[in-house]
Amino acid sequence: MKHATDHAVQGITRRWLLAIFVAALQCLQPGESLAQGRSVTVAAAEYSMPLPGGYVDFCDIDEDAASDFPSFVPDSNEFLSCYATPSDVKEWQDGTGGLFSSYLIATVMKGTIARNASAQEFAAFSSSLKKSLTTLASRLPASMQQQIDLATATLSSKYDIDARTTLNSLVPIGAFDEGADRISTVWLADATHEVEGQTVNDRQVQVSSSVLVNGKLFVLFTYGKLESTADVERYKKVARE
Repeated sequence: MKHATDHAVQGITRRWLLAIFVAALQCLQPGESLAQGRSVTVAAAEYSMPLPGGYVDFCDIDEDAASDFPSFVPDSNEFLSCYATPSDVKEWQDGTGGLFSSYLIATVMKGTIARNASAQEFAAFSSSLKKSLTTLASRLPASMQQQIDLATATLSSKYDIDARTTLNSLVPIGAFDEGADRISTVWLADATHEVEGQTVNDRQVQVSSSVLVNGKLFVLFTYGKLESTADVERYKKVARE
């Protein structure tokens, strides 16, 4: 019985842990490098969505993912697509495995769908972002926890489970991949998840990457398990692709 319960909890965990960190970095920046998958249409223009090596177009091949992922995106962003590793997709579909090893969520800032952001606006934003990382790190956890609580309540109700998440820490590592039309920031996050009486600790590398493309601000959220310091460079590389 315990094995069956653990199996069920692992499958459920995959379906609600995704919501935990997506909204955290919405205060940081608009857009990202569009991570060869699908093409998307924004304001009547089509954009190619390249697929990073080692990932598959999760939302294109799984209806549940396509249904759940958009609800994890902050209100300021329009959901475009989601990606995961083949092993994570299999474990999701089999209802096993618990935590994701890595996943990506591509979005566009709603405020730039109907209008074009200028290069000057993006430059001002990038400059402000780099100067305010420490301040953001002090104020983000509280607003992030509020979003976590909302997302957890929604998914707990949808899947009829007792679940909650506590954000323990959110540490900025800094900005990278800086240019006239792009900037990324990387963070380390630690959280504790409680699902049906079981506790799971989750340490992640989180990258929020922004890119200005024809006046539209795209954002890619990159998430990966943090097991060693090498993982930071690993997921920075994924975000750059």
